[in-house]
Amino acid sequence: MEANLEANNAKKLEAIDLIKLYGLIEYQWDLKTDVIDWRGPINKLLSPETPLTLGSSFNNALDAENFWLRLYTLTQASPKNSKFNIRYNLSLPNYSRCPVEEKGEILYDEQNQPIGIQGGLKFLDEDPNSTLPQNLSGYDPLTGFSEKDVLLETLASHLEQSEQSGVPSAYIAATIDRLTLFACTYGLKASELLIKEAAEAIRGAIRFNDFMGRTSGCCFGIILKDCDRWGIIRASDRLISAVQKMKLVINDDLNVGATISLGGLVFPGETLEAQRVMQRAERYLFEAQNVKGSNVAGMPYGAKTMPELNRPVEDIHGKRRTRDIKSV
Repeated sequence: MEANLEANNAKKLEAIDLIKLYGLIEYQWDLKTDVIDWRGPINKLLSPETPLTLGSSFNNALDAENFWLRLYTLTQASPKNSKFNIRYNLSLPNYSRCPVEEKGEILYDEQNQPIGIQGGLKFLDEDPNSTLPQNLSGYDPLTGFSEKDVLLETLASHLEQSEQSGVPSAYIAATIDRLTLFACTYGLKASELLIKEAAEAIRGAIRFNDFMGRTSGCCFGIILKDCDRWGIIRASDRLISAVQKMKLVINDDLNVGATISLGGLVFPGETLEAQRVMQRAERYLFEAQNVKGSNVAGMPYGAKTMPELNRPVEDIHGKRRTRDIKSV
């Protein structure tokens, strides 16, 4: 029994211990494509289900406090002083905090525009930001959206209701495309404005009884009530269009646009816990980005299972459906 206990403990510690033993894990981050080329085992060991091969998936491993801490450091760099050094916490797949130190340099082109980041991560034993102020309200102060823990509780409740009633609902994970490039180009204040305006666009594109939250530095989560496959596809189109129509005024005279990418699924299709539903939607999101780039939607429905656009107005119980999308 003692041998089995030791083996189980060793298994829990194996991934993070191997990463620490590896030492500095170098990377090359192309800001234009948002693709990260890692020179170490971080993908397979730290996040095997959603590999950190994209800037959005890496930013998704940062809660709001650590996201802003890192982004502030990056936006302080310039062509004349392009190097940076920062300590912060990554969130592991089990949502524990993993302290890291990142050293790197922002690369610029001939017009002094940021085009990439090269550097490395070193995993630490001690939390560098144990004194960092924590938001305990459950709501994001910038957007007013619920934070991740509150969204998970609400999602768990919706899962239970859907399983009991048989009425489907859906969950969508959304991320702002190339957010790190935007921050390095326009600065921290412009990044705050972008996230706030994107949140307002999302809020305006869903129904009053749907539920939304900010799950990480760059990602949002949306729960759509009474929503089947037809509904999630139409809702995704509407959300992408709403953000695409945004125009941000920066430096008084510059109109800057932005796009988002999405991933989602309908439940109850499988017996999943709320945390797994959230992780799976994020996986579909990052897989779609990895294949098609930005401004995309990833769903687990191929051409053969794609729902008809002319959806029946009644559900399987013969009751008239509650509308799950706005008029478009």
